[in-house]
Amino acid sequence: MNPSDGELVDRARAGDASAFHELVRRHRSMARSAAVHLVGRPDAVDDLVQEGFLQAWTSLGRLADGDRFRGWLYGILLNLSRRWLVTRESPLDDYWEGDPVDPFASIEARWLVREAVRQLPPGSREAVVLYYFDDLTVEQVAASLGLSASAVKLRLHRGRLQLRGRLAEEFPRRQRRPAMTPVRIAMIVPAAPRLLVVLHDEDGGRILPLWLPPRAMVGKAAGLAARVLAATGTALEAVHVAGPEKAELRLRTGDGTTTLPVEVAEGLALAHRWGCPVLVGEELIGERGVSLRGTSIEEAVAALTREAGLPAPAVRAAEPRVAEPRNMDFSEGLRFWDLRGSFLHDTGGAHWRDYSCEAHGGEAWLRSAVERPLGFADLRQAVLAEPYHGRRVRLRALVRGTGGGAALYLRIVGEDRTGGPEAGRLTSAPEDEGGWERLVVETEVPPDAVFLLFGVTLRGEGAVGVREADFGTVTS
Repeated sequence: MNPSDGELVDRARAGDASAFHELVRRHRSMARSAAVHLVGRPDAVDDLVQEGFLQAWTSLGRLADGDRFRGWLYGILLNLSRRWLVTRESPLDDYWEGDPVDPFASIEARWLVREAVRQLPPGSREAVVLYYFDDLTVEQVAASLGLSASAVKLRLHRGRLQLRGRLAEEFPRRQRRPAMTPVRIAMIVPAAPRLLVVLHDEDGGRILPLWLPPRAMVGKAAGLAARVLAATGTALEAVHVAGPEKAELRLRTGDGTTTLPVEVAEGLALAHRWGCPVLVGEELIGERGVSLRGTSIEEAVAALTREAGLPAPAVRAAEPRVAEPRNMDFSEGLRFWDLRGSFLHDTGGAHWRDYSCEAHGGEAWLRSAVERPLGFADLRQAVLAEPYHGRRVRLRALVRGTGGGAALYLRIVGEDRTGGPEAGRLTSAPEDEGGWERLVVETEVPPDAVFLLFGVTLRGEGAVGVREADFGTVTS
């Protein structure tokens, strides 16, 4: 079984150079493709990729989550590309590429550029050709022409002005790509009838809150799209969010790279599912971003929801799914546990506060917050099912509650179907357990299972508590 990126990063930090070589081999193709896209100059790609991996090697200690190596490397390449463009930006770049979709337009653009250069006065033409076409420095151009550096700069300045005038008349100036900032999906906050997705610009210390429409980021649709991409040999390299409503998928196919416009919710759902980089237009995050200024993301989100007239919602960090359950003793509060249920699907927005949850003292509680709450609520975890395929799994816990709709449950989730939950319901707790009842539920995991959901559920008024939870395979 191939090691994960996180395992390779840990080994590389410990001095295992072969582990880092494996990371280079694994991500070199993405790095080259990203460099080509970011700078548009094939001659600069190898240098940028080499420098990107060198920076990654020397900065591994700053990578908090090794499994995010791919997105982190993309951010390094993005910053290197920005610096390269600042120092080597050419006045010809606005016209040189032409239309990337139409090869004949690109040929025409190149011809127009060369013709415009040919018509420059001899002094400016020589300086422009040596500097922009032959890639010489100002000092090297000066030595070649027997001029001072200041005289070369003057000729280049005059040449740029004349080129812009000629090319603007002959060929429309193409728009530059907006500056993009790498972010990560930090939090997902159910706030029916909307969904708040929080993007974190770690380098800039900012968050970008996006209020998305109902039922956004639906996992089943994202899973289907991911399978279609994989089946057609298409890889999702990055998701670009340029505005509050529209995004763009950056796709790699056998013929190169292409883009596909999508809604922001669709793009973020695929990025979350695929684990690919998310980049946001600097103009958007500059306009709508919120500076953390020493506060945590959770505190900033709480302030945002208060400003929106909403009470503090059940919030979960956008943690990647793993195979092992976490925080089963609730020592970290409700971390890795989600508040979910049919009450959150109310599109009218009147019932999303019908249930609440909390954790303290090694136990967690799920409660109805109003009379006659809508539907049901779950306090649950989700783990990847693949390591458990063909095996029997068991969930055990001490459970205590009121109301007839409380239970401990375990459910199988597949791409095309979801199995009914295996549930253990409260009856009467023995006195020696102090009012808590020990419940056990088991189920077989079929080979097409994707996720396993487990936790406690509550339908209607009442409360259910859980502690000493344990999840694993049945060995006997």
